[in-house]
Amino acid sequence: MAGYDGFSMSNNARRAYARGEAPASKIAQRIGRGATAKGVRAVLRPSSWHHTSKEFNRTDFFDIGSAAENLADECGAQDAAAVARAIQWIEAAIIGASKAAAADTTAENETISNATVRWLEWGGTRKHPVAVVHEAHGCSVQARGDWRIVTLPDGKVFRKNVNTRGFEVA
Repeated sequence: MAGYDGFSMSNNARRAYARGEAPASKIAQRIGRGATAKGVRAVLRPSSWHHTSKEFNRTDFFDIGSAAENLADECGAQDAAAVARAIQWIEAAIIGASKAAAADTTAENETISNATVRWLEWGGTRKHPVAVVHEAHGCSVQARGDWRIVTLPDGKVFRKNVNTRGFEVA
């Protein structure tokens, strides 16, 4: 039955957990050994999505078990041992993708001096958000993976994701 039990997640999300599905961060925790949510998303496609939190956020859920069964089926094997090997292979692929993503983010550490930065700061209310455009000259911008750490001339420091709408470094 659809709906919420409390404020944490929908009843459908609870049933998905019972079937073995979970968000990428939970799958990475189960695997351990350096696995990250980014690695899970690189290897697996979402099996479903569910609402979570009182804000009704849409969260992708992943299922290693069904992915392993599909992989074993494509290889022509349908026994439990083949599915177990497929699970091990998928987990190894997730760990490898996680390490590759970590290597990519550490290799991109560069600093831009005397840059002009434009960004949005949001205010207002949830129903009536208001965006204010800010611009600063003479900033220092350090790249760390998908994040940019901006130091303004007055010493204020903040970070923005590269994909954030309204964020520009010139």
